[in-house]
Amino acid sequence: AAAFGPYSDRLPRLQKVLTAGEPFDKETPKWCVMTYMREDPEHAGEAMHVKSVQHLVKSIQAASGVAKDHHGPRHEEFDIRTVEESGINEKPSVAAAALESNRKTGTLTKQSQKIFDDSIKLFEDNLPRAQELCSELEALSAEERHVTHGRRAAVELMQKLTRLREGMTHLAHGDHAFLEPAFGNTKRAARLLALLTAGSSFEEPRGGVLKLMAEDEEHLGQSANQAVVSNLIASYKVAAAVVSSSTAVSL
Repeated sequence: AAAFGPYSDRLPRLQKVLTAGEPFDKETPKWCVMTYMREDPEHAGEAMHVKSVQHLVKSIQAASGVAKDHHGPRHEEFDIRTVEESGINEKPSVAAAALESNRKTGTLTKQSQKIFDDSIKLFEDNLPRAQELCSELEALSAEERHVTHGRRAAVELMQKLTRLREGMTHLAHGDHAFLEPAFGNTKRAARLLALLTAGSSFEEPRGGVLKLMAEDEEHLGQSANQAVVSNLIASYKVAAAVVSSSTAVSL
């Protein structure tokens, strides 16, 4: 009661970080932890993080119940200072404010900058080799793709695509500040499209990974690989929208 009672705003501050102050069962359009997990289920919303947030929610609910049972002034035997008495509540909800500020203004924190740099490195380290492997497989006959060399190239190609997906997910679906510097004045989106479809449409690919998968549904086209490529396509579409809104595109 002394920690979370009427003299303290700790619970509202924590709830603001998690849900922007909204009830836990209500989706909010405001930027907060719950929104971040909902918009990035593959990373922010993975099981380990969901479990941690669920523990926090249960703790808040339990603490709220205790606080409601202990209204009124604190008992004199307690010598615990409240947030207001300690003076640490001058800047409430710093974490929530930082999340929303970075999202709106496009600024990068030191941690965000590292994620950006790592994601760009994933893209640049893996796309060229993925393109080489794709070209190698395209040059092979259907029979040759199923012998040792062809199968090894197909396995490595999917490994590179999985790493590409990781980088593209952060760049296209993570911090909003990543989008413009990652795609606005570069040809990364075009290079990714060349890898996926040889620069053609997704519905009727003239080449690239999608054509290879259509020609080998049993191996390259299996569902796990389809999921990786579907994520890459979704990320490409976000990147392409940034490119189309840019005034100039240069290498």
